[in-house]
Amino acid sequence: MKALVEKNKIVTTYPTLPNSLKVGSTFILGGSHNLSEKRLQELGIYDVVQPSYNSQTQNKGGLYFDKKKKIVTYEVTDIDFSATYEVVDEENKKTGEVKNVYDVDTKKADLIKDLKSKANKLLSPTDWQVIRKAERDIAIDDDVKEERAKILAEYDKKKKEVNAKKKYETLLSYNTTFFPVKLD
Repeated sequence: MKALVEKNKIVTTYPTLPNSLKVGSTFILGGSHNLSEKRLQELGIYDVVQPSYNSQTQNKGGLYFDKKKKIVTYEVTDIDFSATYEVVDEENKKTGEVKNVYDVDTKKADLIKDLKSKANKLLSPTDWQVIRKAERDIAIDDDVKEERAKILAEYDKKKKEVNAKKKYETLLSYNTTFFPVKLD
């Protein structure tokens, strides 16, 4: 991707450089893609560079021209996890209550809900044995007891880890996968 920059302002972006183009008073009639990088920069055409950033903790903003690096790129800013807002009532009047935009307790609750769902999915194939035991007092297979105990212990461990987190950004990167996939 390329961008045309005039007076340090981005005028046009090109997904691919057109064969013919007009830059200022200069006409290029065919073969613009054969121009050297130096010649393109003389005309004010620069590469658009995608910045590396963490989409969970940073935002990618608009394009700008980096004169020093001679590239066009996107502004990257850190998300303000301490941001707040004032609560308003049904009539859109401020209540005086201030809440966090990124609420740690809500995020924890969401993660724990996800963990419960994953534990339930792992437990459900053997639930029939637990029901059979409760209804007819027929023993649960030992291997099933062992596997269920592992799943429940993993759930308890992960729930404790989630509840120990204090910052929203650390909750964003928390891995809710129960057991690592074994590669043979």
